[in-house]
Amino acid sequence: MRRGWILFVVGAISLMAGSAFGQTDTTITTPGSQQPGTPQTPPSGAPMTTPPAVSETPAATPAMDPGYIAMRDKAKAATGSQVSGINKNLVTISKQVDDQAAKDGDQVVATRLAADFSTNGDSLVAEKSRYGTGWGDLMIAHTLASNSTTPVTMNQIFQMRGEGIGWGEISSGLDLKLGSVVSAARSESHVALGTSKPDGKPAKIAVASAEHAQKEADKQAKEAAKNAEKQAKEAEKQAKDAADDAAKGKSGK
Repeated sequence: MRRGWILFVVGAISLMAGSAFGQTDTTITTPGSQQPGTPQTPPSGAPMTTPPAVSETPAATPAMDPGYIAMRDKAKAATGSQVSGINKNLVTISKQVDDQAAKDGDQVVATRLAADFSTNGDSLVAEKSRYGTGWGDLMIAHTLASNSTTPVTMNQIFQMRGEGIGWGEISSGLDLKLGSVVSAARSESHVALGTSKPDGKPAKIAVASAEHAQKEADKQAKEAAKNAEKQAKEAEKQAKDAADDAAKGKSGK
């Protein structure tokens, strides 16, 4: 009897152990317990969100600016011996500055000019590199811009230069009195060359008055009419000579 009781107890213990080992391991996932690195799945029916597209507006270029277009067109319309004379003189002055800058170095020339144009040497060196220009042309550009009552930027000035517009034409487009452009550039060049000390302000160029501008326009119109008349006379002479040659050819047959 006692032996049978012992066997019953042992069997019961074995049965309980087998039941424990037969259970499966179940993991319960609760909100917020998702393992790192596992993509979160939105609840069923929830709208998918997409990051808003970034709209990039291109920076305005001088050619898109109506003010620039008016200034450029006025510059292109400038003609006459005074304009061509300014171009010739400023090319000479610019070359003198560039030649001296090649000897003295960028930083030296930049430091000389910086005080007159209310800037610093590093900014001028950066502009020279940005516009791929020489010290002479950069000096002239700042001299014109500093005197102009027409709003103008270095970008706009060198845009016009890139379009083949001369300094005389640009001066006219900025409503500057053409008679004082060369003297101002020459005065500023003395600072760049190191033969004069900067005085803290750009060389002065007078602004063209409305009366002066009208006189210049009338003068340019007269020169244009004179050139047109000359060309017409030359064309008439060529036509007459051709007719005479044709008549001689016929009479010689």
